[in-house]
Amino acid sequence: MPPPTLSLRSYKSLLANIENGRLLEITTTILSYAVLLGGLVTIAVAVRLSFIAYMRVPFADMWSAIDSMAKTPPIKWLWLQHNEHRILIPKLFLLADFNFFKGREDFLLISIFVVQLIHFVLWLWILRTIIGLRGSGWRTAAGIAGLCLFSTLQGVNFTSGFQIPFVLLSLFVTVAVSSLLLRKQSNAHHAGLGWRHVCLGLSAGAGATYSLFNGVLIWPVLVTIAVLQRLSKKMVMAIGIAGTLVSVSYLYHFNRAPGSSDPLRSLHAPLRIAEYIAKYLGAPIIWLAPHLVMICGCLGLGVAAYIFRNALDRSEREPTTLLVQALILFYMGTAVVTALGRQILGSDQALSSRYQTFTLIFWMSIGLLLVKHASQSSRTLLLGLQLAVLTLMVLGATRLDFSKQPERLRALRANTASLAILTNVFDQETLKAVFPFPEFIPQVSPFLKERGLSLFSTDLAKHLDQRLEEAYSLRSEPCLGGLDPASIVGANSPPGLRVSGWTWDPIRQEAVSQIVFAAEGKIVGYGEPGYVRPGLKERFFRDKAQYAGWVGFVKPMQRSSPVLVYAVTKGGHGELCRVERLSISPNRPN
Repeated sequence: MPPPTLSLRSYKSLLANIENGRLLEITTTILSYAVLLGGLVTIAVAVRLSFIAYMRVPFADMWSAIDSMAKTPPIKWLWLQHNEHRILIPKLFLLADFNFFKGREDFLLISIFVVQLIHFVLWLWILRTIIGLRGSGWRTAAGIAGLCLFSTLQGVNFTSGFQIPFVLLSLFVTVAVSSLLLRKQSNAHHAGLGWRHVCLGLSAGAGATYSLFNGVLIWPVLVTIAVLQRLSKKMVMAIGIAGTLVSVSYLYHFNRAPGSSDPLRSLHAPLRIAEYIAKYLGAPIIWLAPHLVMICGCLGLGVAAYIFRNALDRSEREPTTLLVQALILFYMGTAVVTALGRQILGSDQALSSRYQTFTLIFWMSIGLLLVKHASQSSRTLLLGLQLAVLTLMVLGATRLDFSKQPERLRALRANTASLAILTNVFDQETLKAVFPFPEFIPQVSPFLKERGLSLFSTDLAKHLDQRLEEAYSLRSEPCLGGLDPASIVGANSPPGLRVSGWTWDPIRQEAVSQIVFAAEGKIVGYGEPGYVRPGLKERFFRDKAQYAGWVGFVKPMQRSSPVLVYAVTKGGHGELCRVERLSISPNRPN
């Protein structure tokens, strides 16, 4: 059968469609749905990350926040400085978590996603109302917003409840800026701005200020917008006075955080500051081309400078340009302030995952301005933008482990540390996974234990010291495993033990979900599976077998009988298997 050929009429019709842009319009429409779908998939990936990298123990700064909470009345604690921040609003979320949800951070993590979803929906509305996008342009911009707001590059902000200040600040900044760009719909002839919008902007500005230190920068941005929007003198004065009062209250009895750079002294090292800022703004490219981070940051600064220079040539400043300028100005200011306070830690500290929440919005703002320009002037440019974004999405999908693997490893080490704390075996090296000063944790953990909070509210804490059969059901088929020599932790008598090994479920052909240690029929410790164990992949012919390694702890006790090793199987609803021929001798290990 001969291959089909185009008739002359079909060929002329195709040429006509190309000439009048019909084919280009169809292509950009299809690709806009693809970009939007990519943004929605990014949201789903971020949600999944929060599950697979869940930590059952307080992480990093949460320990110092808990310590100050334990020693300070609630009202005073809300106002108390945390490092250089007054995080009054985030602390309200922390109080709610500890008072109503046992401090397990589930509420905080859900709140983080709710805040980001609200932020995303707000941007969907901004794209239509303020920026004025429709059709393919709106869908493309919405996909970019979803990609930037939920990118797993900011993974720590989706896996640690204490990071809620970062998402709160970015939401408050967007609300504050956009509220001043909303013109009163009922009085369009005067292009006036209602006082209700000014009040909304002031409230959001105060929210930003009391979320993180860099929130103070929102006030000069709001005053600038008010002046450029030609708001009334009363409104400009109201914004200026409110900003002054809120900033003064924030800085009242303010103390510079120990270990941070002196901002004035930092000014004497302009090259180090410039390097830090460039890395801060270029950090989102690190997953693709780490050697281009500095170049990307400098490119971002150059694009920002062009946007500001170009805007100065216009007598009429449209809301889209002002919105983008305001956000770029705020997040560039954030980069500068962070550099002044953190450059003492080295410029690579600018690549921290938590900062990318801000940096991604910086780049998102530039991208949305390009989409607006392309939608108005050139479908070919819009097509190019869509292809570029889709290429980034596809490349990102192939390299998800770049951001997921560090979060998984952090969670694995943190959950192992939680077992050390539960069993009262304060192994210093293990505890460093959750706080850089491990000697601090034994001082704080009693507060959590006495109140049954955080890790002490889990089933693991409840089952410790219980009879084995009361907590689990034992199956007849054993699991396979190996045991390394145990090590003594601490100089106390009796000492606790740190134990490592591997376990494989031959029935389910997979690694187990938990290791349980028992002595004389009682649960005396736990182990955390998930560590890489060389040789198991080849032995069991399963890729996941390489993660069958585990590290665990046995509580301090007088051992007159062997400590037996059991494993909780996956999907078995508390089903336990005895690990064949594995037990820890009652004699002191070497």
